Amino acid sequence: MAFKKGFKKWAEDKSLQLRKELGLQCFDPLNAFDVCTHLQIHALYPSYFSEFPTIALKQLTKSDSAWSALTMKNFEGIQFILHNHNHSPQRQQSNLMHELAHILCEHTPDEESDESIILQKFGLRKYNEQHEQEAEYLGGALQIPRDGLMKHLFKERSMHEIAHIHLCSVQLVQYRLNITGVKRQYENYRKKKGN
Repeated sequence: MAFKKGFKKWAEDKSLQLRKELGLQCFDPLNAFDVCTHLQIHALYPSYFSEFPTIALKQLTKSDSAWSALTMKNFEGIQFILHNHNHSPQRQQSNLMHELAHILCEHTPDEESDESIILQKFGLRKYNEQHEQEAEYLGGALQIPRDGLMKHLFKERSMHEIAHIHLCSVQLVQYRLNITGVKRQYENYRKKKGN
């Protein structure tokens, strides 16, 4: 599925804009918790809510739990992200950036069906492939913008070094190298230089 025209540029620009607002350069790591604070979105975990039964909390916050994060609204309509704080720091960054991407893209349910209304009450959204692809792209751009990735390559940093700097997985670095075209652009540059 293709992205809407101009989406990738908008996503890259949004990542750079947030970095600028937080006093960071394109190659600096952007911490998801700092973005939440900056956008006045609370990042909470299940044990914050005393209403959760203990057995449910244990299940929800297991480090190997498939559950990662979801965006919800309280009774006043204020958005917050509920996330599994027992996941690795790298995965927490990815989980939060993905949810922040949905918020920044202003993704809303496509239809007001009974199913969608029920899902919304639990902070869930009906699966929308276009929305998920956009959140994956923007979430990745928030972690490592295209311009920053290019700077890292020119400094001859490995994928592992880039992942370490940006507190993300090597798989995300590979995804960003491929989807942005930076890897191909850098390799073409090196060929022209005769390296």
